[in-house]
Amino acid sequence: MASHLITVSKVQGASYKVAELIIKKTSLEVKEGGLKSETQDGRILIEDVNFAYPTKKDVTVLQKVNIDVKSNEVLAIVGSSGCGKSSVMKLVERFYDPVNGRLLYNDQDLKDIDNKWYH
Repeated sequence: MASHLITVSKVQGASYKVAELIIKKTSLEVKEGGLKSETQDGRILIEDVNFAYPTKKDVTVLQKVNIDVKSNEVLAIVGSSGCGKSSVMKLVERFYDPVNGRLLYNDQDLKDIDNKWYH
């Protein structure tokens, strides 16, 4: 019985952390009712993007990154640990906004696109 109580207390602690994440307000300006792309081509363009995480603003993770992924094109981002692969994906998924530069989906800035539609 004691081992099960330990497991239950671990689950309670983890669920509290998940609930905190759900409730926490984001610093991103999220557009509800924003633009929706007429086409679903899916072209993603990253132009001159600089990025640093909000908790470590003095550490630039990405600097002057340019990537053009056309519709139906497969792109592999490879590199050593810490080179920014995950950071690029987090920007494309709009978990963060770049410090400078812009990200476009079908020639529309991600900041102007309806968030629910995009996701």
